Amino acid sequence: MSGVGEIAFKILPISGGKIALYHGGFDREPLAELSIPSAEKGPSWVEENFVEYNFTIDAVSDASEVLYFLFSDADNMKVDMNLDQIIFKQR
Repeated sequence: MSGVGEIAFKILPISGGKIALYHGGFDREPLAELSIPSAEKGPSWVEENFVEYNFTIDAVSDASEVLYFLFSDADNMKVDMNLDQIIFKQR
């Protein structure tokens, strides 16, 4: 995580949902959370249907390099989104 200031997800949102980022374990508060809105498009893997969503994160002080991403639903149904890429961006 050293030097990482942003994490981007390239997603095709279908029903939407939430993504929470945890560092070191789920027993802590999330570093960041994203709400992914529902899309009016079908689950087509056409490039223009994908959207980039970004987490901006502060420097992490503990030595753990383990990240956890928790995907959850928006409406108590299933999480319905296609994840294409996770991109770690330097500060």
